[in-house]
Amino acid sequence: MPWQIATSSLRVTPVLMLVLLLVLTMSLPACSDPAPVPFAKLFEAEVAVPENVAETIRAIAAWKRTQPGERYYLHHTFKRPAERAEEYASSGLKVRSNPPLTVTPPIDWAANPGQDNNWLYQKNATYVLMPFLQLLQQGDAGQLDVAQAVLLDWIEYHERHDNPFQWYDMGAGIRATNLALVLDHALRREPLDLLALERLLRAAHDHARELGDPSKLAPGNHAYFQLLGIKALCRSVSVLEVCGALDPYASEEMSKLVMSQFTAEGVQRDLL
Repeated sequence: MPWQIATSSLRVTPVLMLVLLLVLTMSLPACSDPAPVPFAKLFEAEVAVPENVAETIRAIAAWKRTQPGERYYLHHTFKRPAERAEEYASSGLKVRSNPPLTVTPPIDWAANPGQDNNWLYQKNATYVLMPFLQLLQQGDAGQLDVAQAVLLDWIEYHERHDNPFQWYDMGAGIRATNLALVLDHALRREPLDLLALERLLRAAHDHARELGDPSKLAPGNHAYFQLLGIKALCRSVSVLEVCGALDPYASEEMSKLVMSQFTAEGVQRDLL
């Protein structure tokens, strides 16, 4: 049952709190960015990064280090993230009777031995990374290696295999937000891991393009996470060429979604 704060006309639900957070996120001022980069055309390397791509990545990283640090919405946070991260690292994230979700590659991202689609969704949304990302965002730079390894494994797996939950709406949006946070930190770290950054930037482009397809926008609350994924990626790596069109698209669709679900007074329509 939704919790509420009693006022004269406003019932505040967790969904409303999320919406308010997203609106605040979208209202932050944009940074002055270098020229847009068409990453999809540049990234064709498998083993080595071509010098033109390497120079592009170095330029983006140099620009990124001049920008203030960003904070990103995490789908779940913990009171004791270090304890939870240690638990996940040693024994995985346990969800019902399914095998634990692990942070140790290689991971079979399409496997679903218990035929539990919610578990498969959580796996592909990279839920298991939440405590590591929380610690990373709190300043523990060592957590970047764990999160980056899992995301790179997801990327490399889907270069070779199909997966019915690869682009599942809400899961893809959550994973995109996690990817945005990891990229933000990876671009600021010295020395640069050019091969990892090439793959992460290509994945950021692919996620933004997939999430920005209007025909795939979920009709309900899942759309919030898809749009937030676009906003996070375009805040983390605003030089992505696709962000020129997709960043304003996400803002516009978010406004429409909020207006369709809430009254002008902020009351959730399905509670009326």
